[in-house]
Amino acid sequence: MRILTEEECIIGQAGLVAVRESMPLRPGRAGSSPVVRLVLLALKTKAGLMLRRTSRNYLKSSNNFFLTSLGNLNLKVFVAENVKGLLTANKKKAIQQIITDFENCGYYVQAKLYNFAEFGVPQFRERVLIVGVRLDTGFNFRHPEPTHNETGKNGLKPYVTAGQAVSNIPQNASNNELLKISDKTRRMLDLIPEGGNFTDIPKDHPLYVKGMISHVYRRMHRNEPSKTIIAAGGGGTWGYHFPEPRAFTNRERARLQSFPDDFEFVGSTTEVRRQIGNAVPPQGVIELAKTILPIFSDNYEKIDLHEKLIAEKEILFHDRLSKIRGGKQ
Repeated sequence: MRILTEEECIIGQAGLVAVRESMPLRPGRAGSSPVVRLVLLALKTKAGLMLRRTSRNYLKSSNNFFLTSLGNLNLKVFVAENVKGLLTANKKKAIQQIITDFENCGYYVQAKLYNFAEFGVPQFRERVLIVGVRLDTGFNFRHPEPTHNETGKNGLKPYVTAGQAVSNIPQNASNNELLKISDKTRRMLDLIPEGGNFTDIPKDHPLYVKGMISHVYRRMHRNEPSKTIIAAGGGGTWGYHFPEPRAFTNRERARLQSFPDDFEFVGSTTEVRRQIGNAVPPQGVIELAKTILPIFSDNYEKIDLHEKLIAEKEILFHDRLSKIRGGKQ
C-alpha cells in the first residue's frame, strides 16, 4: 500500500487514495506525457480507480476487494481488467454475476473485449475491460473505437509491429539484461522460422517436442505485433527474438507492452517478468482514459443513467455478452 503523490496523480483535484499496488515503481520513472502517466498510474484517484484484476474466486466471496472499494470510496468511475476467458468462465455465469454485482452497487456497467493491437500496442493481446459509471453522475460513457488495424486503411493507423517495438533500445536501458539459454535451446530456435513456434520443429528431429501450448518457443515476426506476452511459465515461454536466437530481454518485453524506456521495473528477472506480463499496456488504454476524463470536470451533457440501466437489464444477457465481444459469438 502506498499513498500516491499529487504530482503522480495528474488529476490532483480528485484527491488521493491508498490502493494495492501490483508494480513496484521508483520515484520519477513513470514517463513524461501527462496522458501516459495517467494511464501508467491506472487512474488511482479517489474519483476513478483502475481495478487491476478480478478475483478468480469472485463467486465464492460476496465481500471481495472490489465491491468493498466501491462501497467505501463512492467512486465516480472504475475500470476493471481481466483475461478473455472471463467471458466463458463458469458457463458464462461469472461475467454476468460480476456485472450484476457492480450494477447493484449503483453503477451503469459496460464491458468490452479489447485487442490492444487495435489501440497501438505492438502485441495481440485480448482483454476484457469493464467500466462502471456511478448512476448519479449522468455521464454517458462509450468505449472508444480502435485507432489501428492491419492495413492502415479506413482512416486508421497500421499496427505497430514487434520489429518496430524492440529496435533501437539504448545500451544503458534498465531491465535489458540478456538471459542465459542453453545450447540446446539455441539449436531449437534455429529450426523455428520467423513467427513460428515449437510446432515448426520436424517430428522426426531429435529436438522435437510435443503437447505444449502455443507460447512455447514462439519467435516474433518483425512485421506483425507480437503474440501475447505472458507473466510466467516454464521452459520455452519467455518469448523469443528473431533473427537472434535468444529470449526477449525484459526491456524488450516491456516495449512490447508499450512501456516507455524510463519506466523502471524493480525486482529479480523473474519478478520483473511477472510485473510486465501482468500489466495493462499503457498505450492500449490511452483512448479509454481520454473518454473518461470529462467526468472529473463535470463539464459534460448529462443523461438519465437509471433509465438506461433499466433498459439494459431488459436485454437478454446472451445479447449483452455478444455486444461485449463485438458481435462475435
